[in-house]
Amino acid sequence: MKQLAHITVFIAILMSFSMATAQDKPAAPAKPAATAPAAPVITDTIKAKYFKALSQQQEAQHQFDQAQKALQDSMGNYQKVVQDIVAVCGDKFAAQMDKDGDPVCIAKPEPPKQEPAKK
Repeated sequence: MKQLAHITVFIAILMSFSMATAQDKPAAPAKPAATAPAAPVITDTIKAKYFKALSQQQEAQHQFDQAQKALQDSMGNYQKVVQDIVAVCGDKFAAQMDKDGDPVCIAKPEPPKQEPAKK
């Protein structure tokens, strides 16, 4: 269960990062003035840092997509198993966890009987 919480936090962090980067729009190029200075040149070092960061972001997005699919698959499998346990317990028993964390069937308490209304 702790793994699920860790995966959920990891996914939330990645989603917030990917949403923030997805909303960034490139700025429109400025119209050059008649006597505009020469545009600065981006160095090879900065370009290398950019492409490394871009690659890391894309890899993180890929891992996020895989983790999200794995989480959805495991949740579906978990729900199927819980339904199987409930089916084994039937109508007269309820599925619960015992003190060791194992699923068990326990007798459902009988609903209280209503006494006839007195007039």
